[in-house]
Amino acid sequence: MREKRDHSFILLCFLYCLSAVFINTFGQVSPDMMQILHSTRDTQSLILTWQAVGGLLCSILLSIFGESLPKYLTLIAAALLMSLGCFGASFFSGQSDPYAFIFFFLMVANIGYTAIDLTMNSYVSETYAKDKSTRLPVIHTFYGIGAILTPLVYLAVKRISFTRPYIMMYLLLGVCAVALILGLFFQKRDTCKDKIHSSLNGDLLRLFGSFRFWLLLLAAILYAVFQCGISAWLPDCNLTARSFSSSASGLLVVSFFSGALVMRLLSTRILKKVSLSTYYFVCGILSGISLLLGSFSGSDLIYAVFTVLAGFFQGGMVPTFMILASDSFPDRPSSSSSIFVSAVCIANLIAPYFGRIIETRSHMTFLSLIAFSLILSAIILKLMYRRGKTQ
Repeated sequence: MREKRDHSFILLCFLYCLSAVFINTFGQVSPDMMQILHSTRDTQSLILTWQAVGGLLCSILLSIFGESLPKYLTLIAAALLMSLGCFGASFFSGQSDPYAFIFFFLMVANIGYTAIDLTMNSYVSETYAKDKSTRLPVIHTFYGIGAILTPLVYLAVKRISFTRPYIMMYLLLGVCAVALILGLFFQKRDTCKDKIHSSLNGDLLRLFGSFRFWLLLLAAILYAVFQCGISAWLPDCNLTARSFSSSASGLLVVSFFSGALVMRLLSTRILKKVSLSTYYFVCGILSGISLLLGSFSGSDLIYAVFTVLAGFFQGGMVPTFMILASDSFPDRPSSSSSIFVSAVCIANLIAPYFGRIIETRSHMTFLSLIAFSLILSAIILKLMYRRGKTQ
């Protein structure tokens, strides 16, 4: 049975990797989309807002009803939504009013992505409860691999010389999602039965009444502001503010997420020697300072080096946060996982202001803002555990 479960785990790792490619694709395609469709950063930011609205509603519903749903089948259904959204964004982007279709279908795809993100963490925490501290970093390592692959795949798509490469990128994502859905469906007969906790649905208000829940949510939102800002606007910062070529920008994005992946792998060893909250605090401070030093530097080389260091130091913070949240509410894996997922959706609701800050002020102001947000997240989480804020 363990071997059969591991087969499913491998497929789920690839699904998480694909979901990372999807969520990071928007930042890669945005410059080309703005140029081809003659749009502004504010318009692009509205796409993130629509995605966030759908994702936030999904995370709220799953935090309430997620425990009573079969998680494995939920992951398959979520992957199907993500694939349908990607196909729709691809097939209808050539219409006379493409943004109306892009808004809608990417919102559908993001609902699927949100369900994958939330359910994946709760499924692993529950199914592999004894070794979740190892399994969670593994699936987040695959997420990091997906983030690394995104600019490489998009550069390859652009070199095929399509007039609208973002269309082909979303089409490719939809095809890959269908392949994984088929694999997961046929593997279903070999998986163990999902645990369903229908009796817990009435306890959600008690979770909201926990002071720890709100502190974790605040820390997660501040981190998510950093994460969403990097994913959506780092390529634009490279191309516009630093005048990098597409290849150089792609290489820097790859290096950023490669550094994050290395730290994610190292975190499994580091966490054996330091506490979760201390690790989160130190890495958050170092990452935020690195991004500040890079953004204020007049040298492109120094900017690139410190940006990569920022990616490296923050690499293990997400799985660390997930473990902290899961340990805080062990009887509600879906609800605890929804904390970070909801935070990402809330951060995306702020996305229009990201574009406006860049338009009206500068890329440096934007990078400084998300760096301070990350530092504040680290401070809040550390103070929370040092003072024993547990109720």
